[in-house]
Amino acid sequence: MGLFDKKSCAICGKEIGLLGAVKLEDGTICKSCSGKLSPFFTGRKKTSVKEIEQQLAYREKNMVHLRTFNPDVIIGDETKVYIESGSGKFVISKASNWRDQNPDLITRDMVDTCDIEVREHKEELYDKAEDGSKVSFDPPKYSYTYEFVPHIGVESPYFEEIKFELSDSNNRPEGKDSDAYKRMALLGRKLQAALIPSKYSFTEGEEDVLFSVDTAATPADTWKCECGHINTEGKFCAKCGKARPVRWFCPDCGKENHGQFCVACGRKKPE
Repeated sequence: MGLFDKKSCAICGKEIGLLGAVKLEDGTICKSCSGKLSPFFTGRKKTSVKEIEQQLAYREKNMVHLRTFNPDVIIGDETKVYIESGSGKFVISKASNWRDQNPDLITRDMVDTCDIEVREHKEELYDKAEDGSKVSFDPPKYSYTYEFVPHIGVESPYFEEIKFELSDSNNRPEGKDSDAYKRMALLGRKLQAALIPSKYSFTEGEEDVLFSVDTAATPADTWKCECGHINTEGKFCAKCGKARPVRWFCPDCGKENHGQFCVACGRKKPE
């Protein structure tokens, strides 16, 4: 068989070209069949066709079990963890139509670890020279954002660890002392307690206590504009004139919002 000869999928039997082939340990499958596997599955090249068939059978059953799965707890911003607290079952998905994506239905007793990694991202800030070019400050100035990444250890035949961003990749916390950072730290603890209650604990009142203390320590009128300027009073930015954003966190899904309705789940802003 030549290098550019067409092959057949070992699962569905359809003919596939070179660019549409996904190699296994002892065969090749098409991208369509590969797309039906768990999104957390890795190591295809060390997996046999028989093992792929077994996983696809499991994925079919998983889709059936999702029909009776009704989560009552949602944790996360961009990627969310949907938890059915009574049964301890949960799924992880970034899609709004998550049920149609057939996310893996995992039980709490399959989880052995849940660690929250905080990744610091550093970016230099620049000043403008007279000719319009950007130049470094002296000394250099930097902006920081923080990415919260859970590492969930799972005892499954198809994957051992799940990693994803709990925070919003487009709106990460900008400082360790910010409300956004503290909120993400709390969400991380809430996730740990939901998945491994024997090891971690969390009470819903913790968030109210934390932010009431934070408000007392920070002047009530202090706020940060989109342009980056810190204002100590007023409803408009002293630097660019933009109106002060009205920020609130959805009590259902935890998403940070500035309008009258939650952009993630549609709930109306509480009065």
